This record gives sequence, structure tokens and C-alpha cells, in this order.
Amino acid sequence: MTTRPAVVLRDVRKSFPLGGGGSLEVLDVERLDLPAGSCTVLRGRSGSGKTTLLNLIAGVAAPSAGSIRVGDTDVLALSEARRDRFRAAHIGYVFQTFNLLSAFTALENVMLAMVFADAVPRRLPGWASASVSRTSPSSSRAASSSGSPLRGPWPTIRH
Repeated sequence: MTTRPAVVLRDVRKSFPLGGGGSLEVLDVERLDLPAGSCTVLRGRSGSGKTTLLNLIAGVAAPSAGSIRVGDTDVLALSEARRDRFRAAHIGYVFQTFNLLSAFTALENVMLAMVFADAVPRRLPGWASASVSRTSPSSSRAASSSGSPLRGPWPTIRH
């Protein structure tokens, strides 16, 4: 039984406009199939297009040409809002610039992303439940810099 690839790119190109009407082509992928359940390493020198490729697959950016499918979804056929929801629900993505909230721990930052994806687990895994308890949104760690509470409940890490 053959399984369908998790990610399929066909004739994907990305270029950026330059002054004077020219363009700079930064990515040209004729064909890429990433099997479901596989681990893929993306390597290359600085400026070789690694982040651009990931941004295209995740729908953060649009290619200049080509097609991109993640599972059964044509990423390019989705509106920007639907791409955002699709990415939140189906793609684990850590951006190159993390933009983590410094008032939160690493686990709390991950759980915040899970809130936006509507994927906060009902039960935490054993490794987390031993050190995490739920608190109300009025917790000082859960308040934004303006003092207004964020949606919760929020985890608090016990040291």
C-alpha cells in the first residue's frame, strides 16, 4: 500500500522584485514530495532559501509560481485567514524569530500557541502534569503588559 506524501510541491518558484523592473529568483523547486511520518532535514548556506521554502509550505508567503499541497489541501487556494487557521490546526512551525513572550516559560509559550489553535489538551502528558498546574487568567504571570488578563486558564510552572 502506497501512502500519499504529506507535502507536495510542483514547479514552485519564488522571486522578489528589484528596482528597475528586474527580479531576484530565490527558490526554484521542480518537484518535492515529503512522505507522511518522515523526518526531513533542510540544510543549506545562509541565504539559500530554507526559510523561504518553509514559509511557502506553511502558507506564510505565496510562491511566484507553482503548486503546494499539504495533505489533501491546496494551500494556495485558501484565503489568508483560512491559511492562518489551517496552519494553526495542521502545521507545527517555529519561526526563525521566535517572538516568545518573555513573561511566560517555554511551556507556557507553547500552550499559548495551542490556545490559538484551539488545541489545549484536556489532560497534560505525565511529564508536564507533574510540574504544571492551572491558574486563573488573573494570575500576574498571565496578565499582559497593559494589565488586562489574557484568555486562560494558564499553566504555572513549579520549580
